[in-house]
Amino acid sequence: MTEKYKENMLWGIFLLLLGLFLLLERLGVFGAISFPLPPIIFLAITLVFLGIYFTRGRNWGILIPAFVFLGLTFLTWNDSQGFLPGEVGAGALILSIGIPFLIGYFEKRENWGLLIPGGILFFVGIAVALSAYLHGSFVPAIILWGIGISFLFVFLAQTSNWWAIIPGMILITFGFIPPLASVWGVTSAGWIGGVVFGGMAASFGLVYLVDPKLETKWAIYPFGFLLFLALCFVFFGELAAQWWPILLIALGVYLLIINLVRKRK
Repeated sequence: MTEKYKENMLWGIFLLLLGLFLLLERLGVFGAISFPLPPIIFLAITLVFLGIYFTRGRNWGILIPAFVFLGLTFLTWNDSQGFLPGEVGAGALILSIGIPFLIGYFEKRENWGLLIPGGILFFVGIAVALSAYLHGSFVPAIILWGIGISFLFVFLAQTSNWWAIIPGMILITFGFIPPLASVWGVTSAGWIGGVVFGGMAASFGLVYLVDPKLETKWAIYPFGFLLFLALCFVFFGELAAQWWPILLIALGVYLLIINLVRKRK
């Protein structure tokens, strides 16, 4: 049998069973038993797409509508029953959309780019679901941490993607800012600046360690500069927060002079 034939058979069986079920429900065959129709319909559609996935060579793209309808199944079922807060259902829907991308990567490791949308949707879904239980500042923190971890996974999947370390570490660093101020009471510009620039320095430090003798040896320079800025914020506090742009001006002047000298030579 051809793949198209199998697909048409699955849709035919689905429509037949769904129509039969709805007809029996309309005729009152089930008596006083009440069925939440949207989740049942969404679950049936999910099973059809899963059937197509397994009969058409396991193309991960088919899993996207399958998991979308699976997420809608949980969302509408939870909404009708009220077991969990609405944020949990919405988070589960977003999370479920990201799962096919992760499956696509594990099916073919060369598709490392799928880790970014998959990881972002997965962690955003977790953040939305946990927003019903956690302090509000942790929601953006989890989102930023999740996106950052997704970029780090891109690097771990293929170490030649050293560039992914930079946005990954910077996003993870910025994720600490909301709970630092709102939960842990750290409002000093010196400490917050130290954390921000320290995290940025760490990102370039890790890039340097990937291949310090060849491709990424340049990263030692932004690492040193950002680490210096972080120490300035820690030790000089508000003074560094007010005057740190002077260091950028000095660095810019230095680079211009060095390049002019090299050009003359």
